Amino acid sequence: MELGTAIFLSSIAVAIVLLYGFTKDRWPWRRIVLRSLAAVLALVVVGTAVIIVAQYWDQMFPVKLDRQTQYDGLRLGMSKDEVKYIKGIPTTVITNDKDGPWKDFGVVQTSELPKGKTVNDYSLWSYDGHKRYYNVGFGNSSTVVSIGCYSEDKSYRCPAIGDVRDGTSEAEMLRKLGPPTKSAISGVTKSVEYNNIGVEFKLQQETIYYVLVGETPTR
Repeated sequence: MELGTAIFLSSIAVAIVLLYGFTKDRWPWRRIVLRSLAAVLALVVVGTAVIIVAQYWDQMFPVKLDRQTQYDGLRLGMSKDEVKYIKGIPTTVITNDKDGPWKDFGVVQTSELPKGKTVNDYSLWSYDGHKRYYNVGFGNSSTVVSIGCYSEDKSYRCPAIGDVRDGTSEAEMLRKLGPPTKSAISGVTKSVEYNNIGVEFKLQQETIYYVLVGETPTR
C-alpha cells in the first residue's frame, strides 16, 4: 500500500471514531451500522448476479440466427459472372483432371489452365488472401452453392457469423449458437454442422479455422 493511500485511509478511520465519540448518545449507530452492512451485502449479491449472468448469457440465450444465404459479399445462387464481377478472377481452381502437373494435388493456378479451358469450366474456385483463402463452390446449374473461408492461423481472418469465426473456441461457439445438428471427427479435424442456419465449422485443437455457408463443396 502506498504512503498516500495509507494516510487517506487512516484519516477516514480517525474521522469515523471521532464522529462516533461526539454523536454516540444522539445517533442510532446500531441501526446505521446494520443498514450499511445490509446495503453492502445487497451490492455484493447484485454485483455477483450481474457477473454470472454476463458470463453465461450466451449459454442461457443462444444467438437466434436466420438461415445464412450470404457471406463476405457473396450470395448463394449467384452466377459465375456475378462472382467474377465482385471478387475478380479466382487465384486457383480445383480439378479432377488426371493429366498435367496438378494431377497429384487437384489445384490449378488459373494462369496455368489447360489450353481451351477457362475458370467457368470448374465448379470450385479459390481466392487467396493474407493468411486466408476463400472457396466458392458451384452446383450443376453453375450458381453458388457454398462460400467458405479458411484461416491459416485462426486469428480472426474470416467474417463472423453470429459472433463466431475463425479463432473462436469450441466452448464459445456452443455458448453462442447452442448444440449443433451434427458433429464428426476425422483425424485431427472436427466438423460441426448447424443445419438450421446452413453453416458448417471445421475445428482443430478445439478452435475454429474454417467457416462454410451452404453445402459442402465437391470437385
